[in-house]
Amino acid sequence: MIMKPGPNYKDLFRVVYGTLRPAKLISQAAVLAAAGLFLLIFLSLGDLFQSSLSFFPVTLRLLGWIGAYLILIAGAGPLARLNLEEWRRQRTPPLASAWSGGLKSSPALLLSTLGPLSFALAMTLVLVFLNLLARIPGAGPILWAISIIPQFFAGIFLAAGLLTLLAGTILLPSIAAANPGAGGVDLFHRLASLMRRDFFRFWGYLATTLALGALSFALMTLLFMAAARLVGFFSVWAGGESAGRVLLSIPELFENLPSGWQAVYPFPGGLPPGGLAYSLGGALAGASLLGVYVLWLSYPVLYLFSSGTVIYLAVSGRRDSC
Repeated sequence: MIMKPGPNYKDLFRVVYGTLRPAKLISQAAVLAAAGLFLLIFLSLGDLFQSSLSFFPVTLRLLGWIGAYLILIAGAGPLARLNLEEWRRQRTPPLASAWSGGLKSSPALLLSTLGPLSFALAMTLVLVFLNLLARIPGAGPILWAISIIPQFFAGIFLAAGLLTLLAGTILLPSIAAANPGAGGVDLFHRLASLMRRDFFRFWGYLATTLALGALSFALMTLLFMAAARLVGFFSVWAGGESAGRVLLSIPELFENLPSGWQAVYPFPGGLPPGGLAYSLGGALAGASLLGVYVLWLSYPVLYLFSSGTVIYLAVSGRRDSC
């Protein structure tokens, strides 16, 4: 039995290339599309009830963001299991087995994530409540002044909760994949132990991951922009005015998608033309552009989750057999 050393700091840089594997990227895009659809439904409901009580639309939008976040976390479990098996076996396991095994740990993973998320939301509500004291007629300014010290400590707790939530978002899927039988509380305790065991090393890895993720996402954005310009050039050269009218026929659901294309494509004036060909072409063009956007946004999310596997194995000091 050969013992393979666990990953180290240099492996964070190698994750940039491993994230580009099509199977992983398409799987992450599917999860992101499901989260985006959930968010779109609740944002639309918030707009629908805009004339109702002011807190109701805000609550619906907040539930939409929380639900979309939890969908991303649940989908990260199978992908973390895929990453972990790659480190253990030095080969990519079947995608179906990674999903079937990873989804089993999703309930515990979601439960462990709800801890720091609930704490951050609670501290946010405390800060909002303490600042609302200033609106009380007469005694408002005095009450707000008295609450400055509680606000300061609530702000510190909120910052700590957000940092824990950030660390949990990146690492908890990998911790759940490495400990399939652990419960939600146990997973959170393992995360807290990693954060305390080697504080500076842990946050050094995490800061490097965030910096590399931002840099690689910026480079990926430049690549997509260059591709968009090439497509725009060939559309002008070969597609002519008909291609522009197809983009004008994109349904309202995708109405914001062609905005970035106006810099590279001269849109014709007037209203979108009628007819089945243009309406169907507009729907297909909108769906295609949406798919490109989802793939673009999937890369940084997948990179963070993939880096979480490296951080977990490196900081925990584990060695996996191959």
